[in-house]
Amino acid sequence: MNTPISTDQETIRTVRQWRLLRGLTHKQFAASCGLALSTVQQAERGTFRPQAPTIAALARGLDVRPEQILEIRQAVGLDGEGMER
Repeated sequence: MNTPISTDQETIRTVRQWRLLRGLTHKQFAASCGLALSTVQQAERGTFRPQAPTIAALARGLDVRPEQILEIRQAVGLDGEGMER
């Protein structure tokens, strides 16, 4: 697993890292988000650009703020310079 990125205010992890940290299977994660299994799997692989409702659902299912999810930060352009690995 890659090392999470830390900023002064938060820890940023991938969807997969958060899911595993929470001890959720893909099915459990999908249920906690209220999303289709295929949607959470695509989010974890980073193969789609989620819309605001999906972003909110993913964050809610992981019990984090959306900006703590690396793929979401990348999708909205928050992964700029100055972040350390």
